[in-house]
Amino acid sequence: MLKRYDLTWRPGLAYLVGLMASDGCIMDYFYYINFTSNDVDLLEVFKGILKLEAKISRKNSRTGSRGYHIQLKSKQLHGFFIKIGLTPRKSKTMGPIKIPKKYFFHFLRGVFDGDGSTYSYWD
Repeated sequence: MLKRYDLTWRPGLAYLVGLMASDGCIMDYFYYINFTSNDVDLLEVFKGILKLEAKISRKNSRTGSRGYHIQLKSKQLHGFFIKIGLTPRKSKTMGPIKIPKKYFFHFLRGVFDGDGSTYSYWD
């Protein structure tokens, strides 16, 4: 039986969308979703929001850096991400993400926690 996820908008889901927008990967084949981070606690939060039983695995990149990731396969979750504007190859294709205004700051917190940096310039 396929796992069904609660995709009702709430603070935790908006936060997860922020994490996916910054450090997630939605693959365009077989409905795979991957979330990568060097912070294992952040991966545990990701698992908790979705109530996942997937394991956290080590990941080695082509550049030699190491980290951790969770990979899952879900047509439902994949479709949800596509519907709100998260796309495969997001760095080249992502446009506006459809998030209810009420949950925007939870989304933004997820983006900051996932990416870990901001930049401001004052002249």
